[in-house]
Amino acid sequence: MAKKVNRRILFVDSETTGLNPVDDKLLYIQVWEGKTGKLYEMRTTKKSELNQLKKDFENPDVLKVIQNAAFDIPMIYCQTGILIRNVWDTKVMEAIILGVGSVGEMRVKKELEQEFKLKYSTSLDYTLKRRKIVVLDKSVRQ
Repeated sequence: MAKKVNRRILFVDSETTGLNPVDDKLLYIQVWEGKTGKLYEMRTTKKSELNQLKKDFENPDVLKVIQNAAFDIPMIYCQTGILIRNVWDTKVMEAIILGVGSVGEMRVKKELEQEFKLKYSTSLDYTLKRRKIVVLDKSVRQ
């Protein structure tokens, strides 16, 4: 039987002007908790709102779920001074579940490309093909 997790869980994402946390700009931070979401626009977010965000993000008792935390954490830290703690990175979990990593992923990807006789256009294609769920073409995604 599933046990209820008795803690706060925040789902976090950011939008930026590029990939460099020092030179590029953090535009937005999105935070979902339960059925409620909030969009922080960095140009207009008040200091009091950032202070509350800092309390939540740096609180080790609050779980933060992020896709590719290796990007979001440095970007948010460099732009706001907020260091996110207690993170569940879905990109890392996907790699563990699928058993892929930088070298292993390239080997498996090459094998699957040969098997399906086509190239992968997105990470979604790659994941679905790796699991042999479905082969997607552009008409399905549009």
